[in-house]
Amino acid sequence: MKLLLTVNLLLLGFVFFSSFKPSVDDLLRVRGLVIVDESGRERMLIGYPIPESKHRFRDNPERVIKEWAAERGGAEFADRYKNDFYNKAEGIVFLNEAGYDRMAIGERLPDPSAGVRQFESAGIAVFDEKGHEYAGFGLSKTKEGKYRTVLGMDDPEVGESMHMFILEDGSRGLQIAHPGGRLLLGSGPKNGWVFNSKEDFVGLKAEDKEGKTLLEHNALKSNNQ
Repeated sequence: MKLLLTVNLLLLGFVFFSSFKPSVDDLLRVRGLVIVDESGRERMLIGYPIPESKHRFRDNPERVIKEWAAERGGAEFADRYKNDFYNKAEGIVFLNEAGYDRMAIGERLPDPSAGVRQFESAGIAVFDEKGHEYAGFGLSKTKEGKYRTVLGMDDPEVGESMHMFILEDGSRGLQIAHPGGRLLLGSGPKNGWVFNSKEDFVGLKAEDKEGKTLLEHNALKSNNQ
């Protein structure tokens, strides 16, 4: 009896809420939204693109060039930052107390301080306390209409330290970088961009900093280096 009563109440509730339609006045339609912390600092920017912020480091080109140019290429970096960098985002950007980007999530992400992205990327980017990108996951579309998916983690010593990738040429794998070069594990087509093999490749490859092959094992070949 109790079970039957409970079921009836659930059905009545479902019918009631299904028939309820919010009016237009119940919807909030805005071009952008800025969330501040208890001290009034702007800490979350939401929009397509995100709204400008007086608190955001990247919205102050003079400050960016002063802090980043010395370590990123001087006057050449300053020129590229002003003319080529995409510093907005289409989605959400989280800021720390000093105004540096700490995380971006969206359909289009800002370019990293290291340079302009090869392709527009939808995904997530994570930055250190000074706004330098250290990790991310993204899906990009090439000019030819093909897709590239990458999960990456960086470190200050070698840059792109560990990356998992599925590329538009059919290459799939893992790259682990170190000060002396990199180790590649995965598969790729003949003359593929990553493994640069004269035939289809499935295996591992070690290279030095200049790209010279130190070790190569292709499971599809009978003789390997």
